[in-house]
Amino acid sequence: MNVHAPSQPQTSGRPQKTGLANQGYGILVEPLRGEVEVRRNGMLLAKSSRARVMYETRMAPTIYFPRSDLMVDLSQKVGLQTFCPFKGTACYHDLKLADGRIGNGAWVYETTQPEAAQIAGYVGFVPDSETEFDLGLNRLEPPEYGNISGALVDWLLREAAFIPTPADFTRAFSQKLLEQGVSLSRLSVLAWSLHPQIAGKNFIWEKATNEVSLYTPSYEIYEHPAYNASPLRHVSKGLGGVRHRIDQDASDDAFPILSDLRAAGATDYVAMPLPFSDGRINVLTVASDHPDGFTTANLGLIFECSAVIARYYEVFMQRENAQSLLETYVGKRTGARVLGGKIRRGEGDEIDAAIMFCDLRGSTLLEEQLGRRDYIKLLNGFFETASTIVHDNGGEVLKFIGDAVWRCFLPATIPNRPVPRR
Repeated sequence: MNVHAPSQPQTSGRPQKTGLANQGYGILVEPLRGEVEVRRNGMLLAKSSRARVMYETRMAPTIYFPRSDLMVDLSQKVGLQTFCPFKGTACYHDLKLADGRIGNGAWVYETTQPEAAQIAGYVGFVPDSETEFDLGLNRLEPPEYGNISGALVDWLLREAAFIPTPADFTRAFSQKLLEQGVSLSRLSVLAWSLHPQIAGKNFIWEKATNEVSLYTPSYEIYEHPAYNASPLRHVSKGLGGVRHRIDQDASDDAFPILSDLRAAGATDYVAMPLPFSDGRINVLTVASDHPDGFTTANLGLIFECSAVIARYYEVFMQRENAQSLLETYVGKRTGARVLGGKIRRGEGDEIDAAIMFCDLRGSTLLEEQLGRRDYIKLLNGFFETASTIVHDNGGEVLKFIGDAVWRCFLPATIPNRPVPRR
């Protein structure tokens, strides 16, 4: 993006921005004086004497134009949306030029959060090397925001690394936000997992108890009405984040969970993406019980650290995924040894153990009589029953072989009661 400023820059006449350093995440929208233009390869896209500039912490200043001052047409909304907890959800449009279209070339916040109300309905142009802004008499003067997340980042880099479990991390992170002045009443993280039975883990911390509840939904969650009507699905599907002031009357697009949070005294709710490095989108949600909800500084602190927070949960989940997969395919004891570093070829030890091997009697005939679908259902029931009994008695399923189960009992776990013959 190229910005043309005057040779003798003039300020926009606003008060000098002083004392803003170290005041937290901030957004400032100001009108620009005189005519401001934006061109692409020389083609005039917009020209306005009502343009505005938005200054936002860590972001380059962004110029917004009234839609009525555009010199080119915009397409209907395309699929791309981006979410900002301070501005809202931006919908993207193609630029319809005489020589073709520029995909996702502009965005509009049709409705905004209160912090950004001055750009509602205004158009921003995606900056690139071919886009030029002529600011006329104006120059850009971003506020001097200071180090707004130092204490929290220091904790993340030092103490947080030694927290052993994701539940402990969730509690400690929530408490640290409270210490930093965030009016937090509830925090949850939904992290998807690689597990044959568990779709993910949902850690929920509540200030009232200072406890973390753990929910491990199965894959049926994807068909459950409560999930399909929740912010969790909305965010994890890449549809952007969600923010609702829930102390106000419920809106038409409100999610059912908001009424539960309102009954618990919450006033503000935000769900934002927590992406992992492999592209999976997990979800971080926070709720406030402060009468005025979250401040921009509150959410800015969380937003600033969200990438680091995601890496912690990714490490936790990767380890749990590795443990689950190893236990599933090589057994609990062997899986633990592999995770413990026993991975060299030929490494092993001698153990005394009782080995149990059983299969489904008349399996071939059953498949012919029942048909494949019912036979698979019967086989899965057999495996589930056999595995549960073995695990309940301290044994380990080493392998499923066709219709057979191979199990191992170490001496300390061999059942001492007789097994009835059938």
